[in-house]
Amino acid sequence: MRDGPGRQASRAARYVEWYLSTDETSVTRVESVTDATAESGTALYRVRGRGTDFPRSRDYRVEAIVEEGGFVRSMRVTYETRDGLGVEVWFAYDAVGETTVTRPAWLDRADGSTGGRTVAPATNASG
Repeated sequence: MRDGPGRQASRAARYVEWYLSTDETSVTRVESVTDATAESGTALYRVRGRGTDFPRSRDYRVEAIVEEGGFVRSMRVTYETRDGLGVEVWFAYDAVGETTVTRPAWLDRADGSTGGRTVAPATNASG
């Protein structure tokens, strides 16, 4: 995962690593799964885990679909707090490699380049 604005990618990587750290883990290769079909030739793996030292939790379970290169396509975590509250955390990516984004007009200014233009700093209207 690459860092983006606000270091969200690093934060996401830490959470994925944290959630997938379990006492018991199994990995099986799958051909395809609902909502997670990889590009032709890319192997998919189902990672299942149980148990963790996750604070104040019991009956911890995780299931993730991971590409051979390590990209986590989807993940679902369930557990119960010691107080009996059921918790579920999940995410899934779709249309990976099929989505296009148009370069926004403001990007040249945002990334520090001027795009061949002179950019004057903003001035304070009161002084």
